[in-house]
Amino acid sequence: MKSIANHKSKSLREIVPPKRLLNWSLWVIILLVLFPFYLRMALVDPVDYSRGGLGGADFKAYYIAARLLVGKEDIYSTALHEREMQALGLPIDGTLYVYPSLLAVVLMPLSRLSIEDAARVWNSLNLVFLVSSLVLVTRALDLRRLLGLYYPWLIILFALAAPTIISLRVGQMNIGVLFLLAAAFVAGQQRRSAIAGSALSLAILLKVFPLGLLAWYFWKRQYWVVGWAVGTSVIVLSANGLFLGLTGREWIMDVRYATQVFRSITIFTNVDNQSLYGFLSRFELPAAWLNGLTLSIGSILGLVTGLCIARVRHLNEFAVEWAAVLLTLLLVTTITWWSTLVLLFLPFVILLREVILAFSFRFVIGMVFSYILINAVRVLYILHVEALYSPWLVAMPFYGVLLLWMVSLWRIARLRQTSGCREVCT
Repeated sequence: MKSIANHKSKSLREIVPPKRLLNWSLWVIILLVLFPFYLRMALVDPVDYSRGGLGGADFKAYYIAARLLVGKEDIYSTALHEREMQALGLPIDGTLYVYPSLLAVVLMPLSRLSIEDAARVWNSLNLVFLVSSLVLVTRALDLRRLLGLYYPWLIILFALAAPTIISLRVGQMNIGVLFLLAAAFVAGQQRRSAIAGSALSLAILLKVFPLGLLAWYFWKRQYWVVGWAVGTSVIVLSANGLFLGLTGREWIMDVRYATQVFRSITIFTNVDNQSLYGFLSRFELPAAWLNGLTLSIGSILGLVTGLCIARVRHLNEFAVEWAAVLLTLLLVTTITWWSTLVLLFLPFVILLREVILAFSFRFVIGMVFSYILINAVRVLYILHVEALYSPWLVAMPFYGVLLLWMVSLWRIARLRQTSGCREVCT
């Protein structure tokens, strides 16, 4: 009888190997736990900001700007934003609209809805952007095949990452920027300059810092991408200005934004700012020292990245360079909110492919610790750790980005050595 039982159990293991059973279990978790969790977060009580939650915290600024634009009022007026907050029953705070007018114009139809319904539409769109970004990049990097049965882990780690959750919860537009940068990256990989340049242009019109990626394309002599980006920007800004002018609004609104509003944006120094500037600002340095150190260290980071990339020879490693530049930009820009780190998905998956293709234990350890550091603050929040407000502890996401940047440069250096050896041998 025992031999018969052993024979049956062996047969069952042969039919459904443990790895495949685990794979099926992970897909069940994704479909029955994570997907409903995200749907609930996006659609159930999407604006609880007035009751002490985070839901819609950033979206409310976009929504109010769209309302002001519908009423042909100044979308950059603090007083008008506070008036609308009060009218909507929201707490009056410093969360204002500080972006070019394009986003407010796009959201004008949503301003006709209640803020709760508008947030549901916005969150649903962000969910589509999240899934699309995942599909685009993993297909371009062939991660589904490379990871095999372990592919669901990538989805789970992405979905459980604190920046992903927070970005969707507060209604940040960083998810839209993630999709545009993913589209630009994938199109660049496929030599589709028109799509790459156009997507990058739209990302720049929403967030200024991707200009650094445009400079990198120029440096690498991908002039068609740069040309399409510049052309798209001119067309979009002209069309936007024409719309504003024809509808009785300020047609040079974006000019005023570039010359006045952008320069006057307050650089917040709270714990959510995970840039180099945000890290240094926690030590209460004099303004001159803070600005000087930020400029000096930021220049060093940019110079090191530039030197590493510039010395690559006979190597078609577009992806790793692209990841290193994006990581550098997230470090040196003056404001990198915790939710902005959702953009780290792109460098992570790019470097994950490198791990699979050329396994290195130190490489893996660096990426694992980077992921842990980026998410550690969220765990400390949940555990109510009092030491959280230490300037060293709240900077853990900054350390995570810095570590991932170092991993990317280390990988570039290894690729350069391999390329050099291959060149000598041939």
